[in-house]
Amino acid sequence: ITLTLWGSLVRVQYRPPFKLRAERLFFSAVFVYLLKNEQQILKGLKIFSKHYKKDDRHKRVYILTNYNTSLEEDLYRVLKVQELGYSPYVMIYQKGTHPRFLTDLSRWANNMFLYKSMDFKDYIPRKDGKNVRQLYPDIFSAI
Repeated sequence: ITLTLWGSLVRVQYRPPFKLRAERLFFSAVFVYLLKNEQQILKGLKIFSKHYKKDDRHKRVYILTNYNTSLEEDLYRVLKVQELGYSPYVMIYQKGTHPRFLTDLSRWANNMFLYKSMDFKDYIPRKDGKNVRQLYPDIFSAI
């Protein structure tokens, strides 16, 4: 999806007489441009969420991470999508060269049981008993 196509999708207003037949809707929003066009994208997601009354299991946003973004930006985008009432689905660009933080973030966000039961800052990804706030204090201090 290109930026101009996404911009035009954001401007489209959903009208109630239109019936959606899909059980679940997935937004393939590669939020690489979220920081540049954040207000337009968030406005479009808010408009859609206002008219689509199903819970967040039925509204999922794919988020591409590790693609010319910092870890703080990736975490910000996931938390922002969650705040709007959507379920984030974290996809890691160039798996194998990514930091461990993104593995922890994707395991939490992509597992609906973990996602619904706790906040990411309280998630304990390894056996040592430390949560992600203790493992990555520099990332959480920046947000």
